[in-house]
Amino acid sequence: MLVYFELTVAILIKCGDAKLTEELNKYADKCSFFFKRLFGLNEVDFNIFIHDSRNSLDNSLGRKTELWEVGNTRNNTIHILSKEIFESQSSHKIEEFDSILKHEICHIFYFAKFNESQPIWLNEGMSTYYGTPKKGDGLKKNIEYLKTLSFDKMHSQEEFRGISSKLRYEIVFAVINKLVKDFGESKLHIFIKSLNPPLTKERVKSIFERTFLKKSSDFFSELLVDIEDFEKPLKSSIEPL
Repeated sequence: MLVYFELTVAILIKCGDAKLTEELNKYADKCSFFFKRLFGLNEVDFNIFIHDSRNSLDNSLGRKTELWEVGNTRNNTIHILSKEIFESQSSHKIEEFDSILKHEICHIFYFAKFNESQPIWLNEGMSTYYGTPKKGDGLKKNIEYLKTLSFDKMHSQEEFRGISSKLRYEIVFAVINKLVKDFGESKLHIFIKSLNPPLTKERVKSIFERTFLKKSSDFFSELLVDIEDFEKPLKSSIEPL
């Protein structure tokens, strides 16, 4: 069974569970306010489908999802497993529902801003940084593998999915985390606002280097050095909503 939620700027939620409706309404409103400011948007309408089974999620996405997959965003629609089955039908805890929903809402605003999902390192990186921060535990152990990567190899969805599922979200989180750490969040915002479709590798690279005054390849190399040397887990500066 699918429970359909329609969220607009006014956040209209159709749900028979009044408590869940109120809870989701408040949280989605906070997320929307945060991302509207981040992306410089005035109005974004989107839908959320809450799935009460793994099969329901698979059928809607048209593919067999992996155990760790609990949410997916396509254009202006979020598909996410219900809180009640987070632990029984995935590798996630129920406490992770809000952060994963925020992650998916970031994708909504990213697509609304650019009308495309690329570059994935920025799209998934921001969604992870602001929604589901990582500790980077697996990065140092796989440093030799990470040295085979680059921004050019994390641009498209196909390229991103080619990276180990255990590392892909950790590495793009590390990218955004370092950008904020080295240049400040305001500079990241300037970079976002400077991007204009089509977001080709060449255009993104040019705007990156003009904004941060550093070659993207040099930045990625410095990130790998940081990862190889770091002793403590990575930490996002973003507090939960």
